[in-house]
Amino acid sequence: MRISSSFSSLSLIIILASSFILLLFSFSLSPLEGFEQKEDVAAIEMVIARYNESLDWLKEDPFVDIPHIVYNKSDNDNFHKLEKKLKRVVPLKNVGRETHSYLQHIVDNYDALADVTVFLPGSVDLSNKFDRSKTLVSSVRDSSATTFSCMRGDENIKDVLYDFSIDKYMSSHDKNKTINSDDSMKLSEIRPFGKWFTANFGQDAYSTCSPWNALFAVTREDIRRNPKEHYEKLLSQVDNHQNHESAHYFERAWETVFSATPLPTTKYTW
Repeated sequence: MRISSSFSSLSLIIILASSFILLLFSFSLSPLEGFEQKEDVAAIEMVIARYNESLDWLKEDPFVDIPHIVYNKSDNDNFHKLEKKLKRVVPLKNVGRETHSYLQHIVDNYDALADVTVFLPGSVDLSNKFDRSKTLVSSVRDSSATTFSCMRGDENIKDVLYDFSIDKYMSSHDKNKTINSDDSMKLSEIRPFGKWFTANFGQDAYSTCSPWNALFAVTREDIRRNPKEHYEKLLSQVDNHQNHESAHYFERAWETVFSATPLPTTKYTW
């Protein structure tokens, strides 16, 4: 009787030990690999500044696999929604163009930013933006680095665009024009561009990258090189009119928003 009881106890211990080893082994294979892949994808997040665009381009590669947040400045939500990748829709008042949406995201999520945030306007489907946006996102997926889609020259953009100013502007996207054809502009308190650039980023600020159309991606670390107050101050320039002249200045100076001089790790695409 004692032998039988001891044998039964030993058998139970062996069975439990074997089950535990099998459990550990199973976690070392596909489930863990699957978990790592999910984190890799979630590390990149797209922020989309929408007005009245359809966002059908989200059906295309490489956008289709990336989690995203839509900042919606329209009174409708008639846009394509990728249920598994759409994290949330954030309604905003129609001010400040995409500049306001981008800066609002940074301010509201400063302590909870993705590893890399890709900033895109809803009008990515336009011919001058679509291929560049695809190239940008593909590059970021490969490198996980701060990346700007921009034309680069040899001179500081402050000098090249010093006299740039703009008095009127209407949206270039047909869907946006159908609900708003107002081309009025709130002029910048500091103009032209060169004076605005120096006032906001300093006399020694320097960049040869002008990221037309506001297509770029920035890492969490590079965003946090500046305190939250830095972005709050910039946001105050584009928060009370649908079409701020300063929003057009930002479009040409996004690299300098994050660093007064180019960072050695930054990448560029076109």
